[in-house]
Amino acid sequence: ERTYHGTGCFFSAAIAAYMALGESTGVAVRKAKKYTEAALRSSIRPGKGMAIPWLGSGLNHETPETNL
Repeated sequence: ERTYHGTGCFFSAAIAAYMALGESTGVAVRKAKKYTEAALRSSIRPGKGMAIPWLGSGLNHETPETNL
């Protein structure tokens, strides 16, 4: 099982970004949740530490190697 670092900051930043784009609070939270879930599915694990959300999970390019 993976442990993650940075998910709370990632989620709150995504909410703020969606709200800055003009979304209502409810819509921003729902979109941020989907984005955060996708980022966790594509998370990377640098070295032997905890996995971190992959910021590019919503972009149209390849996911990086999971163990750098």
